[in-house]
Amino acid sequence: MTRRLTAAEAAAAIDSAEVLPSDRPRRSTPTSLLSGMAPDGSRTTEQIEGPTVVLFLSTTCDGCAELAGLVRSGIDGYATVGMLRAPDAGLPDDAVTAFVGAGGRWLVGDAAFDAFDVRSGPFFCVIDARGETVLEGIAFGSEQVAGHCAAVANGTSTPDAVRLTTDPR
Repeated sequence: MTRRLTAAEAAAAIDSAEVLPSDRPRRSTPTSLLSGMAPDGSRTTEQIEGPTVVLFLSTTCDGCAELAGLVRSGIDGYATVGMLRAPDAGLPDDAVTAFVGAGGRWLVGDAAFDAFDVRSGPFFCVIDARGETVLEGIAFGSEQVAGHCAAVANGTSTPDAVRLTTDPR
């Protein structure tokens, strides 16, 4: 269930937000091999090669369930990898098992979040065939992420421009 923030909650969120500088240089993919755990708790690695879309999700995020379906079904022309933080109780975990469902490539743990400098989901990175992160941002839904991937593939990608304000205009 989702709800609108009150004006005070929205103002507090904006006050706590960190500005991302517009002149921030494009970041190369920090590593091609990430280590962590599979959803069943076994140690695993994921080879990150371009073109790849990496989705950073959370089992407690309302919108992330739809995005988990995108990890399971994939995106045409891209390897698709889902990343989750490990639950406090460790793995295996019923919530993680239910969230990931059947199929898809998943990596659980903090290493991928740290390597890509992502604090929390829903967030995505699109990595091109050269292995460079060419686009990253908040994942607002499957169609938005798939649209960005299609734009990267045809060379017309642009980042989303979202203005945060408490003014209801």
